[in-house]
Amino acid sequence: MAVMSRLCAVCGAPFTATRTDAEICSGACRKRRSRAVTKAREEKAAADLARLLHLVSAALDESPSTKGMN
Repeated sequence: MAVMSRLCAVCGAPFTATRTDAEICSGACRKRRSRAVTKAREEKAAADLARLLHLVSAALDESPSTKGMN
C-alpha cells in the first residue's frame, strides 16, 4: 500500500493519503464539502424554479385567453 502526501481539496492542508483517490484530509472537511455541494444544489434549484416561474408568468401575460381579463 503506497502512502502519498497530498493537499486537502477543502482546506489545503497537507495530509497523508492511503488511497490513490483520497482528496479530503478529515471527516470535518468531508462534511464541509458535502454541505457546500448541497447548498450549491439548493441554490441552483431555487434559481431554476424562479426562472421557470418567470417564464410561466410571461407566457400567461401573453396568452390570448387572458388578454381581455385585465
